[in-house]
Amino acid sequence: MRFTFLLLFVSLHVLAQNDPELKFIQNKGQWSDVIDFQAKVPGGRVGVSATGFSVLLLDMKEMEERHLASHGDINESDGHESNEGINGHFFRINLIGANTNAKPVVENQLDGYYNYFLGSDSCRWASNALAYATVTYKNVYDGIDFRVSSKGNNLKYDFIVQPEADPSQIKIEYNGVDAVEKIFGTLQIKTSVGTLTELKPVSYQQTELDQHTIATEYRLQNNLITFSFPDDYDECRTLVIDPLLIFSTYSGSTADNWGSTATPGEHGTLYSAGVTNLNQGGSFPTTTGAFQPANNGGFDMAIIKYDSAGTKFLYATLLGGSNNDSPQSLVVDKATGDLIVLGISGSSNFPVSANAFDNTFNFGVPINNRVLGTSDVWDIVLTRFSSTGNRLVGSTFLGGSGNDGLNLPKQSGGPLVVNYGDEMRGDVITDDAGNVYISSVTGSPNFPIVNGFDNSFNNGTTDGVVAKLSSDLSSVIWSSYVGGSGFDAAYSIKFDNNNNIVLAGGTTSVDFPVTAGSYQTVFNGIVDGWIARIAPDGSAVLNATFTGTVSFDQVYFIDLNANGNIFCYGQTAGQMPVTPGVYNNPNSGQFVQKFSADLSTLEFSTVFGSGSANGLVRPNISPTAFLVNDCDNIYLAGWGGFVNSDLNYWNSNTFDMPITNDAFQKTSRGSDFYFMVLNGDASTLVYSTYLGGNSSKTHVDGGTSRFDKFGIVYHAVCAGCGFGNTTGRSSSDFPTTVNAKSRQNLSTNCNNAAFKFDLSSLKAVFQTNSIDLSKPGFNNVCFPDTIVFQNFSTGGRTIQWDFGDGTIVNQISTDPRVLQHRYKFTGQYRVKLKITDLSTCSQTDSTIRIINYLYPNLIVGPDAIICEGKNHQLTASGGATYQWTSSDGSFSSSLASPFVQPNEPTFYYISAVDANGCSKKDTVLIGVVKNVRAAFQTYDINFSRPGFNNVCYPELIRFKNQGNNAESYLWDFDNGTKVPQTKTDTVSIIGDFEQEGAYRVKLKAINPNTCNKADSVIKVINYYRNTVKAEADFQICEGTSHTLVAPGASVYDWFTADRSFASSSASPVVQPKTTTKYFLNTIDSHGCKNTDTVQITVISKVELKWSHRLDGNCSDRPSVIVQNLTPPVDGVVFRFDFGDGTISEETALQHVYKQDGHYPVKFTAQKQFCPSEESMTLPIYSLFVPNVFTPEATVGYNDQFEVLFGKDQLAPSDVGIPVQLTVVDRWGNQVFESANYNNDWTGKGISEGVYYFHLKVGDFATCKSWVHIIK
Repeated sequence: MRFTFLLLFVSLHVLAQNDPELKFIQNKGQWSDVIDFQAKVPGGRVGVSATGFSVLLLDMKEMEERHLASHGDINESDGHESNEGINGHFFRINLIGANTNAKPVVENQLDGYYNYFLGSDSCRWASNALAYATVTYKNVYDGIDFRVSSKGNNLKYDFIVQPEADPSQIKIEYNGVDAVEKIFGTLQIKTSVGTLTELKPVSYQQTELDQHTIATEYRLQNNLITFSFPDDYDECRTLVIDPLLIFSTYSGSTADNWGSTATPGEHGTLYSAGVTNLNQGGSFPTTTGAFQPANNGGFDMAIIKYDSAGTKFLYATLLGGSNNDSPQSLVVDKATGDLIVLGISGSSNFPVSANAFDNTFNFGVPINNRVLGTSDVWDIVLTRFSSTGNRLVGSTFLGGSGNDGLNLPKQSGGPLVVNYGDEMRGDVITDDAGNVYISSVTGSPNFPIVNGFDNSFNNGTTDGVVAKLSSDLSSVIWSSYVGGSGFDAAYSIKFDNNNNIVLAGGTTSVDFPVTAGSYQTVFNGIVDGWIARIAPDGSAVLNATFTGTVSFDQVYFIDLNANGNIFCYGQTAGQMPVTPGVYNNPNSGQFVQKFSADLSTLEFSTVFGSGSANGLVRPNISPTAFLVNDCDNIYLAGWGGFVNSDLNYWNSNTFDMPITNDAFQKTSRGSDFYFMVLNGDASTLVYSTYLGGNSSKTHVDGGTSRFDKFGIVYHAVCAGCGFGNTTGRSSSDFPTTVNAKSRQNLSTNCNNAAFKFDLSSLKAVFQTNSIDLSKPGFNNVCFPDTIVFQNFSTGGRTIQWDFGDGTIVNQISTDPRVLQHRYKFTGQYRVKLKITDLSTCSQTDSTIRIINYLYPNLIVGPDAIICEGKNHQLTASGGATYQWTSSDGSFSSSLASPFVQPNEPTFYYISAVDANGCSKKDTVLIGVVKNVRAAFQTYDINFSRPGFNNVCYPELIRFKNQGNNAESYLWDFDNGTKVPQTKTDTVSIIGDFEQEGAYRVKLKAINPNTCNKADSVIKVINYYRNTVKAEADFQICEGTSHTLVAPGASVYDWFTADRSFASSSASPVVQPKTTTKYFLNTIDSHGCKNTDTVQITVISKVELKWSHRLDGNCSDRPSVIVQNLTPPVDGVVFRFDFGDGTISEETALQHVYKQDGHYPVKFTAQKQFCPSEESMTLPIYSLFVPNVFTPEATVGYNDQFEVLFGKDQLAPSDVGIPVQLTVVDRWGNQVFESANYNNDWTGKGISEGVYYFHLKVGDFATCKSWVHIIK
């Protein structure tokens, strides 16, 4: 975790910047004994102990006022006496539950010592107190170390959670503060004298190959802090909770958003700027309260301030007018914390302040801007933002009647523009008073020149320009042209130790104002680079030189070391000099040079890049950032590839650049960023790497980015663009970090990706482990084990291991990072890892661990023999942890002396670890005296059914003795039968029970030599009989059915001999045609089976044969004549039933009915109990035939010839007797005929008279007579 002291932080940071690391000074009695160390921090001091921190903060505003007042007379009216105290706030940060006995382990002793002679109490005096860079408390919680260090002058502390340790033990209490708030993942600790910020925590785990970031969050409850891990982590690896994170993130803009420039902010924050427009839709994500929340024109500047970990915007704002605007360089003013923006504007209404030096746009002739693709008139603009981004502190135009701030593009004939974005190069810096200095370019002959060393435009197309403005941008303090009669531009500006201004750029002017005695006084080629040193008041060029070849050369960046030497970084297409002893890549297009402070001497010069075999020199990258740190180490950054070559700039790429083995990204896809570190004399390539995506073409849209003095580059990049993208569209392929503000390009084209990349980290870290790498932190080693040392250091070119026993191993960074070592003797060894990297200011770092090489002192109990079924206690002592396992894998225990109960002789293996971490393995054999055991199994007679305990008559049962370890056996079958057996008698016994019942069969096994002497077992044998019977035989009449019955079974199987019938029903219905035997198989509820039969005798029908007829005349009722024609059968009785109560057994007879009607006539035969019967219903009616009818004489009465039956005078159709009628006249002519007469002849059509008819009634009467028709 990292504390950032916000209260008047800047002024104290400036005072401490030459000595940035905190010094943890040991407490030798000069302070309270509740702390072990104390360090001064901006605004106060911090005490350190195993249980946390004690913090005292002072009112820095009041201190500053006192400081200023000390330079003049005391003003009594201000309320301050000279001896009045200063307000402060004391509070504690407590580690709740921490081990108060944890001892500090110090690392990296710092130079010097400290003496304290405070007060008159000599007991509180201390001398020779040492200071350290790092203090670690081991095991402040179980398995968790607490490490305190610093980054710059910021307090930093880590928790190192060993494998399987529980980080929930960590509880941090803020005691004595006004409030603690969690805001956007950070903690705000409020006190009476200001607010402190704890940045969002970040954790990581180191593997053999790389470092994995673990998402971590604060949990806040009542001023108590714990940590949570939303995505969990590998509990088998060491976890380091540490908030310092170098990040990479997209802006997350949904509008097109390009990347141009970036700079470090306070406390590791990052400012990034580019342009945005709404041509492709979307919007730029400005923050609440932003100075300009919406786009005002075409391209507007888009400015973002990120937190130190890149997880969120601190603010995001737009800046621009109604036309096009673009940023070129950013810098944070150390005096105020304000952000200074240098850019160009084509907007007449660009936002300027009321007191601006120039609040009016200076119109001129439009010129094409190749980067933005627009044609505009351009002015330089300078804007000062407050640190919160919501207020414009100052803003001004700066220019004349020509174009200002825009280098003449290549497409317009500009020879200085050779990279995409070169037309928008410029630089801005501030001094201690907040005054603003710029280096740029102008095409204006009337540029506002004030008190300059060159007040006249030099009649070339462009001149370089340098200017100093007041802090509020209301005035130009001095300014000057820089150049000659050709093309000139100034790209970079710095201060030397005497506050002189150092400039650099490019020129085609042979008359550029170089000074006598400089390194190169003659213009050499197409374009030369130049460097100049200007007096602090801008009145004179103190020193100036060309640097170049007969080809193209240009200086883009300069920096100075503590001795005032001037370093430059640029491009060449010629053969720049390569001085002896420097690292170089021949025929390469990037150069680095070091000059004396007066520019008279070239101290070294070298080139780097991909080189060429044919001698053709072509730059690979466009320079974007440059640093010489306090150790003279040289840091360089740039990009190259497709965007340059495709747009007709340098036709080159980033393939084959020199890359070190520890590079972050070792391969290039041709269009990547490139970072490089050289040592101070350029003799060694310290580090180099690529950085880029896998599909988009990395580039910068003009502008500068910066390194901080720690070697961390703060950079903006135009990332994920659709132009040249191998996916054919925008992408999110530029590498980003976990928890970044946005890990995606959300626009349809580009996003400004901002990143911090640390090129100078150096931290010695190693971990001990077992030979199988299963015990990280393996510091207590047992003789004769081998210990593994894993190098997890960050950085380090050369590596030295000192194992404390006289063994020293020297390595380089490419050697294996895992070593094994075995000590010859027990004892305590001090192992030291020292790493060296000349690219860092510290150059070396080391860490020490104590290894204890020990003998284990573990005792394991003896072998034993136990009775089967009895417990036994295994014993072991001397260990801290134990692990018992059995040879069959059925048992495990972590107890020292667990109980076991083996059934067979068993080996028990123990692995124990003592308090020193030493382990021992041993084996204990537990023998088992087996008990005598009785056991038997039942089977059917064929041994096919084991467990045959339910037996059905007449089955037999086998009893098989399965006992063991017996000398003799005794069977008791519970039916009076007992059978002895010897242990050698293995024959099974056949049981035959006669009666149904449940029999308790017992087998007793006897062996007096065993622990239990005897054993017995009983099984219940159920003997069943199936008593299910079918019904008795039965007789039925032919044609009738019968229900078969056999009650009491669970399963039925009825069938006939020929299987023409089968049924599983309990009571099936049958209808045999002949006498049939039915077979039955049954299974009862016990599973017992039985069989039975039943015969169904069928009494056959009598085939009846008989005759019947009616015998009648035309006037009387007919009689019935019947005759039995059936042959006589013994025992059969035949009967006629005439339906009127008359029954007769005569063979033949004629029956006369006494009344009309329909009579059923039955003929029956009775055979035993089975009758046979046939019947017929006969119409028996008297017949009435008329001799006269009067169809016309008496209408409606007697109109038809009606044949009627019975007393009810029924028509033929009513009685069902067919009537046929034929009528003829007296001459025999037929006058009517009906085959089915139904009383419908009316005599129509014939005359009255007598007619003769023939009438046939049914089949029993025929009538011939006459009828008289009267009309």
